[in-house]
Amino acid sequence: MNADPINPDINTAGVQFLDLPNEQIESAKAAFSTRNVDLSRAKYLIAGEVQPQPGDLVLATIKRIGQHARIELANGRRAHLFPSDQVILCYGNRYAPDQFEGHVPDNLCDCHMVAAGGVASLMIRKSQRVKNATAIAPIGILADASKKRLNLNQNIITKKAGNKEQAAVKPLVLGVVGSAMNAGKTSMAAAAIFGLKKAGLKVAALKLTGTASGGDLWKMLDAGAWPVYDFTDAGFISTYLCNENELESIIQGLVATAEASQPDVIVVELADGVFQNEASILMKGTVLRGVVDGFLFAAGDSSGAVTGIRRLHQCGLSLIGIGGQFTISPMLIDEIQSQSTVPVYCTSDLHSAIFMRDLKRCQEGNFVNAPFPD
Repeated sequence: MNADPINPDINTAGVQFLDLPNEQIESAKAAFSTRNVDLSRAKYLIAGEVQPQPGDLVLATIKRIGQHARIELANGRRAHLFPSDQVILCYGNRYAPDQFEGHVPDNLCDCHMVAAGGVASLMIRKSQRVKNATAIAPIGILADASKKRLNLNQNIITKKAGNKEQAAVKPLVLGVVGSAMNAGKTSMAAAAIFGLKKAGLKVAALKLTGTASGGDLWKMLDAGAWPVYDFTDAGFISTYLCNENELESIIQGLVATAEASQPDVIVVELADGVFQNEASILMKGTVLRGVVDGFLFAAGDSSGAVTGIRRLHQCGLSLIGIGGQFTISPMLIDEIQSQSTVPVYCTSDLHSAIFMRDLKRCQEGNFVNAPFPD
């Protein structure tokens, strides 16, 4: 028989539909990545000769504990993992220079949990600083009563740009980018959120790219942002290997959704560094430039800061100031200030009147037009 064009798993040779008891779902450890899915809808497991797709929910058994010995649950708690535990993850691609590169496998072969937030992927490469990824054995892809697979793209909460619920006055959109992973982007975003909130402004926050994880969202929430969304709310388990149209649709949908809450400021963060493929695509495109009013740049050292300033300038992106891990050293601050006229913000500066003054200049379109002295 031919495959059903709406649900290609039905009537496909080699595909099995296994009954899925409610007790099995309730006892499994469901990852943060699945938080937008109503797991009570899962009635079957699709097994056999089936090809996973990014965003598909999968029930799997932990085979061997590796780098990730705990799984982040939907409520943010990090639950310890044990061999033979059953977990509910989402298939997805991952790119994290400090940890793993992983791709969605072509079948239900043994693979890996490559992120604590709950990403099932086949590890391709890893940093030498981390252990091998935690190994998993997929049992099957979750399906509803009509035997249609459950996928994050069925649970999109984002609005379309131009929705009637958008704010009458466009909020200031403040972007945060960085030189690499762990450069201090989220800490800088959270410090800016706290400072804005302290100044009496309503702040929303968005994580535009990356891999499903609650850590950054919780930090933004704790700093005072509300609402807080990320790309999973737009139906994507990660943004690695997304094309330009998908990336831009994520930005437009998330910003439109945040605008509906009528914030004064929206803080948006891009994952990884400015040379990471998807971040680079967005920085060179027109949509990000049209949405974000000005950027903060986070770097780990002086050379990364100067390179990042130059990169944003080349892409025509307006830079408000720089900060990040390097600001713990006054010597590194001096090195950067000897090379560039862009303001440097320590964490406390982002809570101060100095930052509020610079944001007002941003709203008026006044930026450092020549970030490097002659």
